[in-house]
Amino acid sequence: MIDSLIKSPKKWIVGLGKILVFVGILWALQQKFAEKQQGIADLLGALSQTWTLNNVLAFVAVFVLMLVNWGLEARKWQLLAQKIEPMSFWAAYQSVLLGLSLSFITPANMGDIAGRIWKLTHKNRSASIGAILLGNALQFYVSLVLGCVALWRLVAQFHLWNNLEGIVLGCCGLFFMVLLGLYVSRNALSQYLSHARWYSYLQQYFYIIATYSWSEIISTQWIAFLRYLTFSVQFVVVLKICHVDLPLLDLLTVVSLVFLSKTIIPAFNFISDLGIREFSAVYFFTYYHVNVSAVVSATLSLWLINILLPVVVGGVFVFTIAKK
Repeated sequence: MIDSLIKSPKKWIVGLGKILVFVGILWALQQKFAEKQQGIADLLGALSQTWTLNNVLAFVAVFVLMLVNWGLEARKWQLLAQKIEPMSFWAAYQSVLLGLSLSFITPANMGDIAGRIWKLTHKNRSASIGAILLGNALQFYVSLVLGCVALWRLVAQFHLWNNLEGIVLGCCGLFFMVLLGLYVSRNALSQYLSHARWYSYLQQYFYIIATYSWSEIISTQWIAFLRYLTFSVQFVVVLKICHVDLPLLDLLTVVSLVFLSKTIIPAFNFISDLGIREFSAVYFFTYYHVNVSAVVSATLSLWLINILLPVVVGGVFVFTIAKK
């Protein structure tokens, strides 16, 4: 292993970068706790007050919404995969959870792509990469648009136009317009790039994106919006369980900002994804002077239900496929 690291210096540089980012997130979280004069004991106390019998019905509702959440993602994947081969809803659900489980042990979205391709049998499975990226892009677009609206509200509410938040808002707005322009002109762009030698290699993966009609895109975009709405409701319910008592509009603002942070900040794996979720929630709720331990308790509880539990179920599908 040491020899491989010496021969491939990029590997240990990337690995060191991941460690530094993760440590940086933990340090930032610790600083936020220190500012509020709170610590691990306060967090454990908040968790113990959250997971009680009094909150059983609320957590059952959150659990049901988790099933709906991943069911909508499965339906989105089912619609996009039809361009490659017909797929049942149950097969799509399995592939989504399988990809989620594999992502737990792989960087970026590699596990998600591998899980969804694994369930396909068509010889042209490589085209599914374009379909997967399109589905992710549509979900990204929803998070970006609603996140920009939430960021605009936060900046206007606390007069942050000259702060970092105001700069980020301007950059996100510009990025939004660029993405919209690229998508509208995707066919013309594809024809223009077809003359490039490097694009001919990538075309086998991405050509499928141009085959989707506007009606198919809009239908899939609506599913992406419904999924966003589902986990927003989940987040608000868990925050209420943890006694984060703010007006609904303020809660939805911070929830959208957390999802925007998760969208634009790269996560190396599920652990760093959790760190981004925790830090961004604590950071934005600081403006509303909310108990830090309650916020972390809420985000951690949501992560356990929405991510860790489906990952365990997806791991079962790994063994099922291995038997075939």
